[in-house]
Amino acid sequence: MIAFNYSSRLRKDLAIWVDKGILTQDQADAAGGEFQARSRGPSFATVLAFLGAILLVAALLSFVAANWDTVPRLVRTFMLIASIWLAYSIAWFAHSKNAPGISAAFIVLGIGAFGASIMLIGQMFHLQGSTATALMVWFLGAVLTALVTQSVAALCMASLVAFGWMIAEYPGSADQQSLFGIPVFYVLPATVAALGLIAHWLASRVAGHFILLLAVAWSLMLISVDAQFAGLVIALGLLCVSICLASLTSGQYFRGFERVMIFYAMALIMSAFQLVQIFLNESFFSNRQVAGEAIPIMALVVTIIVTAILAFRAKGSETSLYRDQWVVPVFAMACLIWLAFPMLAAPKSDGAELVQKLVYGIVGLFLAIWSVRFGWRLEMRSLSVIGYIFFAIVIFYTYVDLFGSLEMTAVVYGIGGLLLIGAAVWLLRRERRAQT
Repeated sequence: MIAFNYSSRLRKDLAIWVDKGILTQDQADAAGGEFQARSRGPSFATVLAFLGAILLVAALLSFVAANWDTVPRLVRTFMLIASIWLAYSIAWFAHSKNAPGISAAFIVLGIGAFGASIMLIGQMFHLQGSTATALMVWFLGAVLTALVTQSVAALCMASLVAFGWMIAEYPGSADQQSLFGIPVFYVLPATVAALGLIAHWLASRVAGHFILLLAVAWSLMLISVDAQFAGLVIALGLLCVSICLASLTSGQYFRGFERVMIFYAMALIMSAFQLVQIFLNESFFSNRQVAGEAIPIMALVVTIIVTAILAFRAKGSETSLYRDQWVVPVFAMACLIWLAFPMLAAPKSDGAELVQKLVYGIVGLFLAIWSVRFGWRLEMRSLSVIGYIFFAIVIFYTYVDLFGSLEMTAVVYGIGGLLLIGAAVWLLRRERRAQT
């Protein structure tokens, strides 16, 4: 992908450094040329090839739909199979002629033709099966194509098909299937992990984004199935952050993709955190299945232990990231207290409910501020931005949630403001001491 913002900023910085005599004009040209070579995105010919492939698919579907009933079954089947092989043959020819963009476009076209063939052949011959089964076969075909061709475009297409399969397997849907008595939806993370391994093998950042979005979508769908899984999602997100930090301070096992993974993990943690608070308010103490169950509690306990071990092992590494390593188990402990509180408090206690809401506000503000500071340390503006957004959400939700008690709202905001101002004063003093 072309880094437009960074490219323009780099050109301005290079011009300033040349004017100040820090770099010569030749050095600046060499630095700019090296960056352009590394960040070169898809050519205009590649874009045209993809758009042309889309038009060909639309033309094929329109023609087939217009004459479908008049064409014999065997001819229809031959046409569908031929369209798959034709697309892959053109992709192979384009690859042999050193045209990777056109090759990728026709690989995607072939995968699309494969999926359409599954649906249409099943309809023609009245084959028994569900939509989920068809999507599973389509997904397996797309993954096999990605492995054989080593195509990033095919892997991204497989991720999109996996998302459709995920929706079809959603618990309660008509197409839901089971594997050894377990709904397939609950074992789909293994599929996401397999896609992640393939993306790591192909060293593709674009496919990595697709797969992380797929993981986030599955996690949010899991929470919608049963709110008690929100604690599990938070625990897994924190574990991901800790592992990525350990990778950053050691060997970068994810090939420099750690910061992106941390961004998605933090966004997922914030989403799950807010969703579980909403569910807690709807069923606080009258239905303890939201928070006081063993799955989220045990997941957070395991996360605290594992992340603390990783923090111990990171001793002596880069100072700022080492501190964040310790923030992860501390925040996991705060979430454990927050989620375990309904199990410890007296049923239908107004005071206990108020305390739980106050704990939500404090922990939520802590998460938002950590995200802002974390983004600065990692030089990720996007991570800081979602921290600011989550800060506003927590403030607004706390105000609405405690609307009947403006005094308590004032207490929460007052305590939070004093803590933030105190932290700011402490940081300023520390910076002045470091300068002197």
